[in-house]
Amino acid sequence: MSAQPLPTTTSTQPQRVNSDSAGQQVLRAIGPLAGGGTTVAWVSQANGTSSVQAQRFAADGSRIGAEARVPLDASATTVAVAVLPDGGFATAVVRTAPLSATEPWITRTSVSVQRHDASGAALGPAQELAAVQQDRTAGGAMRYVAQPQVVAWADGSFVVGWAVVTDDTTGKIPQFAAQRFDASGQPSGPARDLGTGASDTTLKLATSPAGGWYAGTAGRTMGHTFLRYMGFDGAVAPQLPAGATGIAEGSLLLPLADGGTALLSPTQVYGSMQVYDPAGQPRGTAGGLRTMPVAGVALREGGFVLLESIAAGTDPVGQRYDGTGAPVGATFTVATSGPAPQLVALSGGDLMAAWTREAGGDQDVYLQLVQR
Repeated sequence: MSAQPLPTTTSTQPQRVNSDSAGQQVLRAIGPLAGGGTTVAWVSQANGTSSVQAQRFAADGSRIGAEARVPLDASATTVAVAVLPDGGFATAVVRTAPLSATEPWITRTSVSVQRHDASGAALGPAQELAAVQQDRTAGGAMRYVAQPQVVAWADGSFVVGWAVVTDDTTGKIPQFAAQRFDASGQPSGPARDLGTGASDTTLKLATSPAGGWYAGTAGRTMGHTFLRYMGFDGAVAPQLPAGATGIAEGSLLLPLADGGTALLSPTQVYGSMQVYDPAGQPRGTAGGLRTMPVAGVALREGGFVLLESIAAGTDPVGQRYDGTGAPVGATFTVATSGPAPQLVALSGGDLMAAWTREAGGDQDVYLQLVQR
């Protein structure tokens, strides 16, 4: 029997996503369309205004329709976005404003979620998930809502996360929570209390293609920060050895199509990778990586892709892996010059990569098609 040919990879030239290059355009999310292609969402700050914007692309990288634009009012301080499979998107927004004109010393912070269709039109009213009223003239700790996050599944459902932060002399201690929503935007079950994180740490959310989801929170012991992941709605987090406090700070949990996960962790100047089955048990032994990956995505057909920044000033290098963590085919490059690129998997093993590029004091969002 002849050996199967290894996959080859070609990349198109990067294209700017935002039509207006003025001001700051910062990537928030990229996600697949149900019929093929992708949607890119970003936050625009230009000419004294802010908005969430989105653009759909076909599987060949050509544009579909016009940009969607959702204005943000002055109270919107932090915005997270998840792209939905119909081309719409969900926004999770933290707002900060005086409680009233007669009580300006009381600050109200809140987090709410809102669904929009592909044109940017609102689908139903915004739903407030948490709110805190803080008297700023009072002594002691200050409390406020922060860190909105939202991630989606392929069926259009999504989960929103946030933190209520207590800010005092011991630090900024976050109390994390999350709420799942179905594809129609209705709450699915009660909100989840995800526990307290170490000072100045953030929540990590990830959805499993198998239907569950993961939440990662950080702890700190003797000056060392570590992560612990929890699985919900059928998802099982990696089972660590007895006595382990957690995994290394900066680690990335990548849910896979079969319900397993790939855990990527920094190890000094290198990286390590361990694949786990759907029961949270290791598949084989851990393998080494040249660096800690800057991005990763699960492939629809199984396996995953990682991007590593091998050398300063050069394009990140991509590598495909099968479901056991074995490399498949040759490496390829993605022409991102900005931090924190995001990947989305299309059918047939193709990818889209998006990132924020800074030049001349402005920021723009770019997209590149990587074809298998």
